[in-house]
Amino acid sequence: MYAIYNDGGRPNGILPNVTDEVAAQLPSGYVLFEGEPLEIPKGHHLVVNWETKEVGTEPSPTPPKSPQEVELDELKNEISVLRTTVNYLLGV
Repeated sequence: MYAIYNDGGRPNGILPNVTDEVAAQLPSGYVLFEGEPLEIPKGHHLVVNWETKEVGTEPSPTPPKSPQEVELDELKNEISVLRTTVNYLLGV
């Protein structure tokens, strides 16, 4: 058995290996689940349906790119186009 803390509707941490004794002493914000806790892959976060007690993971949203990162990507694309053009002109 394991427990997940319900932080205002958002899961906030997993408490593995919860025994009946520990479960009896958990604060009211913890919700108990049967079985073993999920492994959360890197780049994912925990998703819980509190009503049906379904637990899963989903990819974490990627943060927006900074203006510098956007400009760098544009420059990389321009360099790639220039390389392709030069190779074409040289017959490579």
